[in-house]
Amino acid sequence: MITFTFDSDKVNFQGRYRIVSGVFTVEERVFFNAPNNSASGFAAVSLVPQGGPAGRTFIVAGIFTDNDWKAIIALPNIPRPKWPIQPPFSTVCIS
Repeated sequence: MITFTFDSDKVNFQGRYRIVSGVFTVEERVFFNAPNNSASGFAAVSLVPQGGPAGRTFIVAGIFTDNDWKAIIALPNIPRPKWPIQPPFSTVCIS
């Protein structure tokens, strides 16, 4: 499971993330967010892990929010040279 928490002074563009498997933290560090806008035409999230693999970016294919616009479920795609690939998971419980 991956959870995102925006930094209080950087809401909507930067924060911290944590990936856990069971009770073990697999990866954590900083993420950067580019909200959907007319200039780019899509939203994206970049993960920058500490001491792990190189950073990676996901294009957000879809997102489900509650009535307060808090993201509950997001479906990220992995960018590739010709087109994005939809991975077999969704990100849940975004805070």
